[in-house]
Amino acid sequence: MTNFDELCISVVKDLHDVIQKHFRKDLPIIFFDREGSSPEAIKMTLKANDSKTLTGFTNYIKEYCGY
Repeated sequence: MTNFDELCISVVKDLHDVIQKHFRKDLPIIFFDREGSSPEAIKMTLKANDSKTLTGFTNYIKEYCGY
């Protein structure tokens, strides 16, 4: 991953506290690129979010993308 990708992941991790306070629940932040759900975007999403916030996303990835 590039330094920019790592910075984005770090920002997302910091945003989870803000999201929790504002919405009173944690919501996933999902990375996409021009191709949709590339392997790099999926890896970034998984790295930036807690696994319990990604339940629906991981189910989607397993079913439709084969990851």
